[in-house]
Order: sequence, then C-alpha cells, then structure tokens
Amino acid sequence: MKKLILLLISVLSLSFAHLNAQTAGIPCANLFFSEYIEPASGHTGIKSVEIFNPSAASMNLNGYILKVFTNACAGNPSTFTFPNKVLNANDVYVISIKTGAMSSSDSTYMNSVRDTSWGSLTFNGNDALMLISPTNDTLDIFGVPCANPTGSWHFGTDSTENITLVRNATIHNGSKNWANAKFEWTSFPPNTINNLGSHSMVPCGAGSQPMLTFSPKAGNHNEAAGTISIDVTLINPNPQPVVAIVALKGGTATSGTDYTYSLTQVTFPISTAAFQTQNVTLSIVDDTTIESTETFQLVVDTVSGGAFVGTDSIYTGSIIDNDAPVIPVISFTTTSATCLENAGTFNLIVSITNPASTATTVDVNVTGGAATAGSDFTFNSPTTITFPANSTTNQTISIPVIDDALVEGTENIQFTLSNASNGASIGTIGMFSQNITDNDVAPSNVVYFFNVTSDTILENAGNIYASIHVVNPPTTAESVHISAKGTATYNTDYGFVTSNPINIPAGLSNYNVMINITDDASIEGDEIIELHLDNPSTGTIGFDSVMTILLKDNEGLGITATSIKEFTVYPNPVAHNGTIKLAQVPNEAVSFELVNLMGQKCVSIDLKHNSKANLNEYSVNEGMYFYVLKSLNGQVLKTGKLIVK
Repeated sequence: MKKLILLLISVLSLSFAHLNAQTAGIPCANLFFSEYIEPASGHTGIKSVEIFNPSAASMNLNGYILKVFTNACAGNPSTFTFPNKVLNANDVYVISIKTGAMSSSDSTYMNSVRDTSWGSLTFNGNDALMLISPTNDTLDIFGVPCANPTGSWHFGTDSTENITLVRNATIHNGSKNWANAKFEWTSFPPNTINNLGSHSMVPCGAGSQPMLTFSPKAGNHNEAAGTISIDVTLINPNPQPVVAIVALKGGTATSGTDYTYSLTQVTFPISTAAFQTQNVTLSIVDDTTIESTETFQLVVDTVSGGAFVGTDSIYTGSIIDNDAPVIPVISFTTTSATCLENAGTFNLIVSITNPASTATTVDVNVTGGAATAGSDFTFNSPTTITFPANSTTNQTISIPVIDDALVEGTENIQFTLSNASNGASIGTIGMFSQNITDNDVAPSNVVYFFNVTSDTILENAGNIYASIHVVNPPTTAESVHISAKGTATYNTDYGFVTSNPINIPAGLSNYNVMINITDDASIEGDEIIELHLDNPSTGTIGFDSVMTILLKDNEGLGITATSIKEFTVYPNPVAHNGTIKLAQVPNEAVSFELVNLMGQKCVSIDLKHNSKANLNEYSVNEGMYFYVLKSLNGQVLKTGKLIVK
C-alpha cells in the first residue's frame, strides 16, 4: 500500500520532475541516484547507494565524486572518487558497506551486484548525499547537505531512516532541489535488496507510448499466504485498449507442487491516466516439507494495443518456507531395569528419532542412587555417546557390575541424559534407573562391623563416637573387643570412655563407643588412631572391621599478634651465611619467611620449639629483605626489615 501511495504522489509531482529537468540538465544526459538502502537499526543488512546511467551511450566514471555529509557537516564530508571504469548505457554502479550478518542467499546476491565496498558509506536517515560531475557540477542530491533534520528526512508518511528507496521510472535525471526530489522515490521495507543491481526507467525517447511493467518487480511471500496478487502497471495514457499475456517463466520452485498458476490475460481500457494497474493471481501451496526459500518468475509475454514492454517485464517472487525444522529427540528406551550382582554387565540403551544430517552426541551422567561407582559398578560420568549422521540405530553402553561379598540388599543407579548437540531435545524418558539385586546371603550368626570406617577430627574435639553395627543381634548380651593401633598414643592422645571389651545389650543392632580425645599442648603434627574389632564373644567380625581416625594437631592456631609482639629478630644486619635468632619463641609453632624487594620468597622455615633460623642452607644475596612470622594457620604475626650483608 505504501508503494501505491508513493506512485500516486509521483504522478501528482510530474510537474516537479519537469522543473528538475530544466534545472539539473538535459534528461537522460547524466548520472543520478537510482536506489538508496538504509537498513533498520538492530537488524542485519547492508547500506547501499546505486548510481544509474540513463543515457543511450556508455560513460566513463573517472572524475565523478560521491560525497556523504554526516551530522549536519560536523566534520568534513566523506568523499568517494569513482574509478576509471566504463558504465554502459542503462547500467548501474553499486557502492555498499556491510552492516551485519546476512543470509547466504542475500550475501550471494550482494556479491553479484556490488561494484565496490566503501567503508565511509556510514550514512543514517539524517545524513545527505551529493553526486558531483568531473566539471564540479552537482548532478543529484539526497537530503540537504549540512542541514540538520529532526531524526531523518521526511516526506509524506515516509522518512529516509530504516528504509529502501527506488527512484521512480518516470525520472530521467538528478535534482538539486530536495523539496521536489523527495517525491521521486518509491519506498520498500527495510533490508529489501532484490531491486539492487538494475534500474527501470521510462525510455527518454518513448514519448507518450504506453509501457507495461511489473510494479514492484519482486516480492517475498510466506508459504501460508494462499492466493496472492501481483500488480502489472501500464505507464503513460493509452488511446486504445492494451492487452498483455502474463506467462510463467520459471524459478527454483516447482509448479504444481509449490504453487499453481495459469496463463493470464490482463486488459487495460482506454485511459488518460499516467498509471493504470491490473493484477494476476498465483496460489502458493502450503506443504509440510522443510525447504529453503524458493522462487517463481512471471513475464509479460505478449502485448497488443500499441504498448511496449519495459525493462521490468519479469517478476520474481520468493516463497518463504513456514515449516519448523524437525529436531532430533534422544531418549532411553525404558525407564528401569533389574539385574543380579553377578550378572557381569548390564546395558544402557539410548534411542534417537529425527536424526540430523551430521553426527549427534549426548552425555550420560550418574545423578543418584544408593550404588557406588567403583565399588558396585564401573562407569565414567559423564560418558558421551554418538549417533552417526542420519542414523536411527540405538546406541548401547555396557556397564560392568562388581560382584562383592557384602550383604547389602538391592541398590540402584540413576542415569540422566543431558547436553545433546545439533539442537536435539531430551525425550520423555530422560532418566533411567538400574536396580542391582544383591546375591550375597545374609549370615545366620551375629556379625560385627563399623558403620563408618574413616573420620577426621581436631585434637580439641573432646568426646567422639565409633558406631558398631550388629547383624542378627543376639537374644542375650554379648561383647566384642576393640584393639587400638596407629601413630597416636593410647592413654596419652586418646582413651576409651566406654569399657573395652564392649558389652552390647541383647537385640541391639547399633552401639556407639565413646572415645575421649586429649587436647595436649605438644606440637606433634597429625597422628592416626586405628580401631580394630576382634574377639567377639559370639558370631564373627564383618568386612568393615577397621576404623581409621585422622587426629589433627591444633597447636600453633592460638598465637596472636599480641602474644608475639615482643619477638625480635637479631642480629640485624646479619651475615648471608649466619644465624637469625628470635628473642622469644612460644610453646607453639611459628614459621619464618624471608622475602626480597621483588616480592619473591627466598627462605621459608617452620620453627617448633626452636629459636634459630640458619641461612647456611639457602642462597641469600646481600641486600635488604622483609621477614614475616606466621602461625600455622597462616595468620601474620609480625613483619619487619632484615639486612643481609
């Protein structure tokens, strides 16, 4: 509708065109702007200017100049000097700059019609263009150089921002008056580029002879559009009826499959109007096939009534596919399965529907379950599986089951699919649970073992507990002994609060043994307590019969800057192979570090009940250093300067 409005405006403005012909030079004698593309902000596209040679002879572009005036001439205009190139009669020269990613079809089209790329073609809707001849004459303008419009140049309901403009076919030369020239353009939606690379003009010598053309000569149509109308325009008054046949010419779309069209005759009655429009119809088939954009072409084939066919006698329509791509879907083939502990292996089976044309991958992760990897089964999580291109064959992972001797009941493993490639989605069965049934027979007699086999505690933990589990608890009170081993010293670092042997009441399946940890003042490092179950009064000792406790020394953690403020490092200066002494050393461990002026640590010594730091074992050059005293937990206690001579 916008284009029809502009065509009517153009008709009303023919007198302006005649005025321009008088002021801008002889019609069809010199170059002028024939197309202007300024893509929508935030959209991909390309800025372009098309220059048209309307004359009947070739022209050498050498010496012609294009100027771009930006921001109301805030700086010097950008200048493009045309190359030494011959532009044929009725041919165009396209200058452009890419502003974003383009579709492959648009990119291919632009590469075929573009003559040159110019990085300074950065105009927006409020900038102006000027075309200048080798004799420094202004041939054509777009906008008003050095003026500052509000937002953009406006005409009617349109503006020069975010738009494609094509010079009307009735215009034969450029203009120096934008007030008139702004009505000489037909507008198209942003990023419309299919008119670029050629221009249609009513021949200068045609006089008042009627001319048939498509208007516009191209268009995009959604596959769901159904029946569409395509306009055929007759330019100039016709003293007799004009009849034209519009035939199918070709294109990449398939007639009868992608669209249907029948040879159509259009008739224009006698009229004194400058423009008349008739239309032909074409029906687009809305199929379910996923396909790229396809084209059809119509041509004005036969004409009677004294009219001739213009240069825009072919219409190219693009059918835009509306079918969403079918994406691959990946799933487990079932939600759960069960196997015996001595099965050897079990299988994970994963399926795919709608396979892609390239390989598709998906990760299988263990996300839950009571079974333990490495103890009950073997699996690296995640494991990636691959479906070959176009393949619907299931993929199988064989997972080993570990047959241990523990009585542990049925345990399960939960697997989850994730991170699918090629845009694939996870289907309704995205999780799978494998149950492993224990094959070990529970003992009929009493069995004792530790519930937890390892722990780590600080020396100041106080009382801790070792939990003993009893399988088949007896009906009478029984006992079991705990042997104490390890690097920690019994009755010095720890001792039993609960009597040993341990008396376990009848029918009790869990019993906690209390152990007291001694918080001494000795700096002794970390130590190990090993507890061993043995000598049950009845029954047997189970698999987890040893509990290992790491006892961490807590000395050195209580030193503060206040408690060490009286410490002095001397002598200072000190010989590079001498001994540094501390005036005081607490009954706790500290560390001594020596750092050079570049921040590099040169000496690091742990001091435990030792007031000396020997430099003989280190390579320390003469100079000034910084020393740092720290507690064992890394707290800085004291810093200072030390000179080594």
